[in-house]
Amino acid sequence: MRKILNSKDFILGTFATNCSGGMSVTKIDERWDNSWENNAKLAQMLDEAGIDFMLPIARWIGYGGETDFHGSVLETITWAAGLLAQTRHLTVFATIHTAANHPAVVAKQIATLDQIGQGRAGLNIVAGWNRPEYEALGLPLAAGHDKRYRYAQE
Repeated sequence: MRKILNSKDFILGTFATNCSGGMSVTKIDERWDNSWENNAKLAQMLDEAGIDFMLPIARWIGYGGETDFHGSVLETITWAAGLLAQTRHLTVFATIHTAANHPAVVAKQIATLDQIGQGRAGLNIVAGWNRPEYEALGLPLAAGHDKRYRYAQE
């Protein structure tokens, strides 16, 4: 993370490879398979190519339907730990929902990630928006983007 924060260069990375389909809602056979094996192979390829980061989505349930978009999702803290252990230069983020994660627990998890990655761990903090996910976790979804992000700031 320190490299990214101190760089004046253009930063390039991937998004959502921990989710089935990545960011493409499609039926094609070649759509992204988010298996651990594919994520580990991709991380090593990105590391060797000099790509800067990988950033996951903290998704709790998929969208269903014909494609079951994001029906399979790798949890982001353990995903990041595994990828950081297998790379040397790549920054790997974890993504957490403020309403579903206790800040003291996340702080300890990120401190451990930072040790595993020797300063290459990042944290993406989100306040959520998807009501079915909140309902699945038994949590209330605060009304309005601004209110959720004030809570996240706190």
